[in-house]
Amino acid sequence: MIPKTFSLFVKIALPIYLLNMIICLPLVILSFRLPQETHFAAVIIYNCFTMILFQIISIKAASSLYKEETLSWKNILRSSISKYQLLFLYSLLYFVVSSLALICFIVPGIILSLMAFFVVPLIILENLSIQEAWKCSREITKGLRLRILGYYALIMIFIFVFFSLLGSLSLLEEMVINRQPLFVKTLFRVIGYPLDCFSTVWISTFITVAYYTRRKTYVPAQPAAT
Repeated sequence: MIPKTFSLFVKIALPIYLLNMIICLPLVILSFRLPQETHFAAVIIYNCFTMILFQIISIKAASSLYKEETLSWKNILRSSISKYQLLFLYSLLYFVVSSLALICFIVPGIILSLMAFFVVPLIILENLSIQEAWKCSREITKGLRLRILGYYALIMIFIFVFFSLLGSLSLLEEMVINRQPLFVKTLFRVIGYPLDCFSTVWISTFITVAYYTRRKTYVPAQPAAT
């Protein structure tokens, strides 16, 4: 799965990064005028809202390439915007429910996360409602949850490594770039701020590949004979 994920990632990451760079420009401009605390909060809010959009775009793009279809970024962007509201609602619900489950009962919280592993691709690729996607994800993850736990471990390792590298860039900005002329600081932020989306693209592509891999082997349970 990792080689397939990587092959899809390298094909879709740069266009999504460039899109994020364009969207991020107002934030870069404001970053020089806002107090540090306000700027930090603005970056977090921006990442929270755009992460969902790039998740949808990544899954749709990775799906098209996986199925060897023609990749139309215009159609993907249009359909992604139409799915944004539903995915935003699901993200809020998932955050609240999984957080409460993990706080109150750690094991059920983990199981809930494993059962919901394919909800997002089911909503995006199969046009299911949140309730339908949850039921379907719960069904197709049966017998696969230990492997999905391994998937989560891989994702956590990737996130740790990726954001450690981003932390190094932040340190570089603090120690070196901020002492440079305004043009250099602006260019650094224009290039650096959108880098966060690479994490979302990789994880979304990985989940898409995992979803299609599961679909190949999944056999629906047959009703008991009467």
